[in-house]
Amino acid sequence: MFVMPAPGQQAVVTVNYTQLAALGAEFVGRTVELLERKGVDVFDVSAAAEEAWTKEIVESFVDASPVMAACTPSRINNEGHPELLNPRNGNYGRGMGDWFAYRDRLEEWLEAGAFEGLELEAGAPAAASWK
Repeated sequence: MFVMPAPGQQAVVTVNYTQLAALGAEFVGRTVELLERKGVDVFDVSAAAEEAWTKEIVESFVDASPVMAACTPSRINNEGHPELLNPRNGNYGRGMGDWFAYRDRLEEWLEAGAFEGLELEAGAPAAASWK
């Protein structure tokens, strides 16, 4: 199962959510294709990779609560309570995130083809049959 990137999910905020959704769909589709070609039936993110990614997100967190408190309540400022935002739910890149660097990072990961950060298993029995 993949979770599509979205604001508040350690991805990025963009002025055009469709742009982020399209990037996520292309990334998921290409990842599934590459995993299938390599014969991988089951995979999971390693604990070390998850910890490293979360650390990177937390370290780039920018506390914008003083500015965001003056904004109209929305999903971006936690419905008017930005002081409750959790740095672990931050964006890739500083502040609202860096969409271009995020896109480039996904592309580089796919092009490397090593599936860094994933634990792979080939030939695992399927949990359910699709036939």
